[in-house]
Amino acid sequence: MNTFAKILRPVLAASLAAFLTTGCGLLRQATYGDETETEETNHHYVMLIGSLGSTPEEGEIQSFTLHPITMATEHTGTVSAASPSFMALGKDRRTLFVTNETERESTLSSYKLDPSSGELSLISKTYTIGEGPTYVATNGSYVVSANYAGGSISLTESDSKGVLAPVDWHIQIGDKGVSHPHSAYFTSDGSQLFATDLGLDKILHFGIHNDTPPITLDANQITLPKGSGPRHIILSNNDKFAYVVCEFTPQVFVYRNEDGVLTEIQRISTHRTGKSGGHIALSHDGRFLYTSHRDGGQDAIIAFRVDKQSGRLTYLSTTPTGRHPRHFAISPDDRYLAVAQRDDSLVSFYKLDRQSGELTPMKKAIRTDRPVFLLWESFDN
Repeated sequence: MNTFAKILRPVLAASLAAFLTTGCGLLRQATYGDETETEETNHHYVMLIGSLGSTPEEGEIQSFTLHPITMATEHTGTVSAASPSFMALGKDRRTLFVTNETERESTLSSYKLDPSSGELSLISKTYTIGEGPTYVATNGSYVVSANYAGGSISLTESDSKGVLAPVDWHIQIGDKGVSHPHSAYFTSDGSQLFATDLGLDKILHFGIHNDTPPITLDANQITLPKGSGPRHIILSNNDKFAYVVCEFTPQVFVYRNEDGVLTEIQRISTHRTGKSGGHIALSHDGRFLYTSHRDGGQDAIIAFRVDKQSGRLTYLSTTPTGRHPRHFAISPDDRYLAVAQRDDSLVSFYKLDRQSGELTPMKKAIRTDRPVFLLWESFDN
């Protein structure tokens, strides 16, 4: 596939002057966001963008570095990857795990990540057994995929070099075409795993063990209202609360988590009509929660304030986006939020007010073919 990732940069005299005077003039495809401020920093951002291309088999992962203050951006590399719909960074922050979500090539891939540039080099691949892996998660010892088309959860291991072993354990949740696991999320200590099944309207709980079998499906299951379509689940930083965004109803479900047992404490509207919830994420300080909504004419990021004591949410705002915001990512310092607008072939950027949680559009974007996933990390210079 012809790669046409490039940076859309505002043609502003101030930005040009800043570009010529900050020592960034040698950066290929460098640009700035709204800020013309320059500041020395001891770290830089790395962003990885998973793109589908014209067909899933022609997908790729784009690597970029960004300056944390000026947001000057450099495209540093591209690797081919069949439908890289989800990624997870290993505990060493040097190994990347990627789903290849095609029925013909249902695999997990591992890559070595260069923290200075974000460039990737393939380490290994392994078949997931279940078709259509749509989500990957790791606790440092095990790597798990949620296999949407196959109705299953797969578990494997990777060694110290990031080499993936063949899938050791494969749990069939339900019948193919009925069960559709869509996400999997480890507790912070890695001893438990929650998964959402969009087709069965369930949240599943698994125990993770260091002996055989390493994964067991528990009886602690939550059934949501029929037709909700729970898509993605996340946990608060202290694991006390779980948040689920639904695909088929415009809602977020909030649960109290007590050692793997979930108790519903809130259902809150995303203030959108129709369906097609996308992604859900907490700010890194845990004070705000964001979801994306993908519905023609109502595409948006919805912001909520989090009561860290009770876990409950309060609606804050709705920020319109481009078409089909399938995924988004928050910068590690909570300064920015980036949105993968699949049907615009564009990644757009927003300033994030760390006090109010509000989003403000920036005059900055990265154009790449049908982006579906963003990973945003920070590394020391």
